[in-house]
Amino acid sequence: MRRYFWILLALSNVFASVVTVGQDRIIDFKSELMPMLTRAGCNAGECHGSAAGRGGFQLSLYGSNPDLDHIEMTLEFKGRRINRDDPAASLLVKKPTGFVDHGGGVVLDEESPAAAMLVSWIQQGALRSSHRQLKQFEVRFSTASAQITKGTSVGLRAWAQYEDTTEVDVTELVSWKIQDQDALKLDDRTHTLTALRSGQHVFIARFMNRVQPVMVLVPFPADPSQHPQTPTTGSIDQQILNKLAELNLVARPHASAATLVRRIYLDLTGKLPPVSVATEFIASNDPEKTTALINRLLDSEEFYDYWTFHLARMLQIRPQAKSDAEARAYFRWIRQQLVQGKPYNQTVRQLILSKGTAAEQPATGFYRTVRGAREQAELTSELFMGVRLRCANCHNHPLDRWTQDDYHGLSAIFARVRQGPRVEVVSQGEVTHPATGEAARPRIPGDQFLDNPDSPINRDMRIPFADWLTASDNPYFARNAVNRIWEYLMGRGLVEPVSNMSETNPATHPVLLNWLADDFVAHDFNLQHTIRQIMSSDSYQRQSSTQIPASQRAFYSGYLSRPLSPEVLLDAISDTTNVATEFKGFELSTRAIQIPYQDLPSTALDAVGRCVLDQCGSAASPDITIAQRLQWINGKLINNKLVQANTIIQQITAQSDSPNRVIQQLYLRAYSRMPTNEETDYWSAQFSADDTEQQRRELFRDILWSLMASHEFGSQH
Repeated sequence: MRRYFWILLALSNVFASVVTVGQDRIIDFKSELMPMLTRAGCNAGECHGSAAGRGGFQLSLYGSNPDLDHIEMTLEFKGRRINRDDPAASLLVKKPTGFVDHGGGVVLDEESPAAAMLVSWIQQGALRSSHRQLKQFEVRFSTASAQITKGTSVGLRAWAQYEDTTEVDVTELVSWKIQDQDALKLDDRTHTLTALRSGQHVFIARFMNRVQPVMVLVPFPADPSQHPQTPTTGSIDQQILNKLAELNLVARPHASAATLVRRIYLDLTGKLPPVSVATEFIASNDPEKTTALINRLLDSEEFYDYWTFHLARMLQIRPQAKSDAEARAYFRWIRQQLVQGKPYNQTVRQLILSKGTAAEQPATGFYRTVRGAREQAELTSELFMGVRLRCANCHNHPLDRWTQDDYHGLSAIFARVRQGPRVEVVSQGEVTHPATGEAARPRIPGDQFLDNPDSPINRDMRIPFADWLTASDNPYFARNAVNRIWEYLMGRGLVEPVSNMSETNPATHPVLLNWLADDFVAHDFNLQHTIRQIMSSDSYQRQSSTQIPASQRAFYSGYLSRPLSPEVLLDAISDTTNVATEFKGFELSTRAIQIPYQDLPSTALDAVGRCVLDQCGSAASPDITIAQRLQWINGKLINNKLVQANTIIQQITAQSDSPNRVIQQLYLRAYSRMPTNEETDYWSAQFSADDTEQQRRELFRDILWSLMASHEFGSQH
């Protein structure tokens, strides 16, 4: 296949060299004709750019391989797609203009400049000419900034700068894509962009092999009653407040002590704070109490448990067919890395280079998560680069820089890793590159090929890949890591979703993301340091609100309230009722977050909305399921915990006869706060002096049930 390609390419070059061109300016095939076809949609995924083409005519997706496209257009189909004697009669012209039946309909007006360009190109000899190399491509606004008032418009022009220093207006050759049609509207004729909705929006401009995301700010209407932003010197808060100011949004006030102690405990330990700790924290006037609490919990056994759970879910640990011993060992190994304070890049490097049996090296569980070299490449790139490399399997990535060489090249690195009970690197192993039909050349994505026969690294090509990936100057690794930490703590990533850090999915706060990544590297890839940085910020410690509109959630004017994960929720129910949940094969004291993998059969986890790995991947669903709703109405899980002999109701009522004191204790256990006067009055009114002890206990159970069924209990806020 490869030999055939180069023979055809040579023939096309020979033919082009003997053509006499009778026009002053030769149309550039790569920088003019191909972008025109892309703009017309001819090489889109739903047309001739699909993996199999359309109607026997196949082009590379969005013109990613113009050399092959030239052969397909001029030499394939016995050269019948172009008519050199009568260029306007060429199939390449007649089909898109509708004069010959075309499955895609009319995509070019016969009198348009685009159709004229196509005819002229054939007239000139259908040359594969490329007399200039693109250096830079940018989109410019007719105004000084990319900020537009809702309902107004701004002009757009696209400019290409070439290596010969020329700068050309290529607006008419650019393909534009508005990601949210309800937010922005682009007039293709006048090239004016109109803002339809307030917020921060992105649209995509494509020219040749460049894809340029363009961010547009559309401020929300200013509210004169709002107070100005609070000055700050912290890098995190400065970037957040700068963006809020640009959008006319105001940050919410600082959260209460009760809210913070609960929030910090849940984020660092996955547990509700003990009543004694919450009470002491709320009563304290120490200005450093929040910092002290964060520091204490960051060095606690509970922190190591909970963040092992986070990392285990990210790594998608799963048991093997006959035993979960390897999964348990893998889970313990991850926890050990946290306890020992191993830099995150060293932990990842150890995962990638691991070999041996699970007993010898538990980190080899990384190579038992998925089967196959391609699957391993996809998993690795998503977890540690935040890149969906799988989109470059069948063709070059349509929205990013990644090519088939990158995808199959990384797969070729893992092709020499023998998976199974013993993970080892073998001397031979390959994957087939679909574009050539031959073995793919091992390659570090976007960087370099690794098949130099004189290099000793060919024995284990994971080594140079791991060196590149975990280096301090890697453009993906640190940014991906801090983005995941930010998402865990703040409710959404600066790039969302976290596994799609593509060029066309830019960060909402790019300067902040880069600062966090640089700070992470400067502090030796220390997870606790970055966690502390984020949790110490005003942005993390603001009041939450369920009323933040979806269009404003990306700007963090307040803390983003979200449901607790099923494991944390189940543990919270167990702690609040003081009745443990039993998991088959584990000790009774085992918490849900201490289970090494999420596929453990458990009716209790199913009842609170657990989604297994094959259905939901490593991310917990943010939606409340029907199973959860039914559980709160009349489910056995909670009901059984409330009626057991040693439940918290019996313990609290045995210590106090005062309904108000019992109500306060229930609120502290469930919400980490005291009830308001209104809440106390409401519940007190439900009691009567004639109530029996049994009636009081049943009423207390109803109160606790109501508290646990509320949004306040089931959410991280």
